[in-house]
Amino acid sequence: MRTELTPDLAEELIGRGFESPDLDYKQDFDDSTEAWMELAKDVFGMSNFGGGYVVFGVKDGTFEPVGLDESFQKDTQDWIDRISKWITGRVAVSYLEHVTKIGGVNRKFPILHIHGSVGSLVVPKVDGRYVTRSGSDKIAFRQGVIYTRRGTSTVSVTGEEFWHLFWALTKSTACKE
Repeated sequence: MRTELTPDLAEELIGRGFESPDLDYKQDFDDSTEAWMELAKDVFGMSNFGGGYVVFGVKDGTFEPVGLDESFQKDTQDWIDRISKWITGRVAVSYLEHVTKIGGVNRKFPILHIHGSVGSLVVPKVDGRYVTRSGSDKIAFRQGVIYTRRGTSTVSVTGEEFWHLFWALTKSTACKE
């Protein structure tokens, strides 16, 4: 998949119509601790997996592009700062707020491009614990657990997957030096 985040690539990702290990759709983003922690887990997994994209404004299941309100605004550093506070290592992301018309109305599609890990895997340094809207405790990610993408899900790695990630990381780090 191409790495430069352009309007053409944004249109392609929005309209793809299916998720994959390197593409995840989110219908919305409410800026809650829950939303940040669940997103962070996906970012950790994609970074360790080798990279990918998170597109906001596309319905789960039907993959219908609905967009977010045009007033939604973040910058690249917002995403990096909020997600990086929970990890060892470094997450590299690019970001684009793509605006397109849906039903004759301008709608915004925030898109995160998560770059693959270089130098070290991304590992949570704390438990990603939050309280749901219904009042129950939930953990999005666990301290010390390495996450990756398997199919369209973010999961903890198995022993075999760890070695695959390790060798892929070694290769990508050597290529960057």
